[in-house]
Amino acid sequence: MKINDKFKIEKVNGHSVIVDSISGKICGAADFNEIKMFLWELSKGREVTKTQMLDETLDRFDISTVLALGEIDYFIKKMKEYGII
Repeated sequence: MKINDKFKIEKVNGHSVIVDSISGKICGAADFNEIKMFLWELSKGREVTKTQMLDETLDRFDISTVLALGEIDYFIKKMKEYGII
């Protein structure tokens, strides 16, 4: 999976929103905690597999595999819903 470079995250009233930087259109809001922001940066502009996401998340954060997979699955689901990947 790879997030297109045209998308960026902006804060609006304390909430993270995904914006198409070309049109300026808000594509969606997401509950972006520290782990999801890490996943965003990890997959921004480069191809990354779910296994790579899991390995790098576990290396970076002191969390269980189950929790990491839950975060990754939610992140991927939202990116697909918004048409970003």
